[in-house]
Amino acid sequence: MIIALKRSSRFRNRPQKSNEKNTPDSRSVTTRLSQNSRLNSRELQVIKVVILVSAVFVVCNAPAMIASILRQTVPGLSNVGTYRLSQDVLLIFVEVFQLLNCTLNIVVYLKYNTLYRTTFLDLFGKRSK
Repeated sequence: MIIALKRSSRFRNRPQKSNEKNTPDSRSVTTRLSQNSRLNSRELQVIKVVILVSAVFVVCNAPAMIASILRQTVPGLSNVGTYRLSQDVLLIFVEVFQLLNCTLNIVVYLKYNTLYRTTFLDLFGKRSK
């Protein structure tokens, strides 16, 4: 997604072909191109949100992956095995992190997305009539 954003930014900021060369207008186009070649603030914000949501996803789902690996490698770690109480604690831990993932996604989108925030507040917040 980040690569696609960079490509679209380059496409939008591409200079238009002009028949006139070395005119004051063409120099200003070059100056504007160099200023616009960097990502604009909205695109940077989208990149930040994507990275943040991805990081939250990886961190919050790491316990589930670790639990899955442990269930495959530790013979007594099951519902009926020797470590069944440890299995129950592990499942609670995994579920807490998965719920935390959902909650943090809502918080991230509320902070960074104005349309999401407005809609959310219209649905669940105080409505002014």
